[in-house]
Amino acid sequence: MLKILIKPLTVDKDIPFQYPIDEFQNLGKFNIALLAKQGWRLMENPNSLLARTLKSKYYPESDFLQAELGYYPSFTWRSVWSTKKLLKEGMARRVGKGDQILIWTDAWIPGLEEYKIRETVRNNSYEKVADLIDPNLIIWKEDVITSLFSREETNAILSTSLAKYPQEDFRIWNREQTGEYTVRSGYRGFTKEISKPNTTTTNIIDINTFFHEELWQTDLPGKIKITNWRVYNGYIPTMGNLHYKRICNNAMCPCYREMAESMEHTFRDCQAFGTYGKQRDTLPTECLERLILLSSNTGSWGVHDEEAVDLMEP
Repeated sequence: MLKILIKPLTVDKDIPFQYPIDEFQNLGKFNIALLAKQGWRLMENPNSLLARTLKSKYYPESDFLQAELGYYPSFTWRSVWSTKKLLKEGMARRVGKGDQILIWTDAWIPGLEEYKIRETVRNNSYEKVADLIDPNLIIWKEDVITSLFSREETNAILSTSLAKYPQEDFRIWNREQTGEYTVRSGYRGFTKEISKPNTTTTNIIDINTFFHEELWQTDLPGKIKITNWRVYNGYIPTMGNLHYKRICNNAMCPCYREMAESMEHTFRDCQAFGTYGKQRDTLPTECLERLILLSSNTGSWGVHDEEAVDLMEP
């Protein structure tokens, strides 16, 4: 399934390439949002074959949201069960009779954040939403509501329309106007914490963007640009990377065997770097100056300070 969803990673030679951070960074979260669609169907279609099969084995006496993972769960159940948190956060109840909705804990008030009552002093005389509705006139008990809730909450409750004829309370997805769960809204809700402003993350992304934009504008041969892009993103088969992928058993530098061959060691700390330094005159001076400047500014791969200073002096 994932192979179908992932777009091929292509590079247009006429357009500066940027590493698609957003597409790959949250792929696992997108997969959970996709699986949550199945969890939603279990609740909306309890008589389906899948719902009846899972219920008989994993939650015969409860519903999907109260179900435990259980012992020796199947891969299917474990995957769908992992989406409960996401579904609970975006789920609300539409008021019908109100006898199945808890006033103080359930999400049921459109117009309020997360559809819930804020922290307040509870009145145990009123537990369910049905206690706030006049059963004969099918209207809200305005005097009771005014005495229990703040002005904002009171206005939000009184603005909630009631069905003309009594009907059962039902479940809605509060992040879509239709009330139906969608993978798109589930993914956005799941990543809302990531999307909050974060100075450190923002700076890192800005640096990444700067490096990629400036690198592809550099007047260097394409092979050198691609090589530096691979170095910056860690796409070089150093011994450290190969060991991490379990391709080899040793991460030590093959030249001197003193340190693990990381990206920084290969292009900055290794004594064999001097060989690269001696060959730098084969490139145009202006190109190499700009490349070193970009590299040092972004911390992608470095050169010795003395060599950088000597090279950039007129």
